[in-house]
Amino acid sequence: MNRQLEVYEHTFEPGAVLFEEGEASRDLYVLLSGAVRVTRSGWEVAEITEPGAYFGEMSSLLGEPRTATVTALSEVRVLIVPPERLEDFFGTTPQLALRMARELARRLADTTQLLVER
Repeated sequence: MNRQLEVYEHTFEPGAVLFEEGEASRDLYVLLSGAVRVTRSGWEVAEITEPGAYFGEMSSLLGEPRTATVTALSEVRVLIVPPERLEDFFGTTPQLALRMARELARRLADTTQLLVER
């Protein structure tokens, strides 16, 4: 089975690193259960605990290295979407694609507002 060409579930044990900052991997992750910590340059920037939340989208969409490290805080089940499967995946989960588009638009608006306030 070639997991690089299909969407699949994976379980990580507590303390496992799902991906590291600077890594070239491009998979998108959707949290099914558990909790992960997101760190950047060694600083915690988020904890993700909500089933259905996604992470790894920046590298997946832009094809750039990972901007953060994600570590399992508990046993974590995720759906892993290789970049080659993104279009098909979003076609079958349009609600997630719309949620991601809204969140990315919010991030852009927040960043623009910060730049204007300078």
